[in-house]
Amino acid sequence: MAKTVRMNLNVEDDIPNILAVLAGGQRKMGDYLGRLIRQVAASQESMGEPGEMDTLRSAVNHLAAKVKELDARLTQLDQQSAKEINR
Repeated sequence: MAKTVRMNLNVEDDIPNILAVLAGGQRKMGDYLGRLIRQVAASQESMGEPGEMDTLRSAVNHLAAKVKELDARLTQLDQQSAKEINR
């Protein structure tokens, strides 16, 4: 059995009931909370450095804007070439 430590937490009054439901009972709340915290910590580690997501989001937004710009330009060129063909 893993070593455990007793903790005192101050939470809003509805949290213990919500936690008990999520954990499947009051006696399972500690295990559930421990697993949840480990999952959050692991997901934050896999996300990279702080700000990395903002950098990626910015790059994706930039690329999306470029795609729209090129799409509009292609549409414009298609219209110009259609006019030239119909002359």
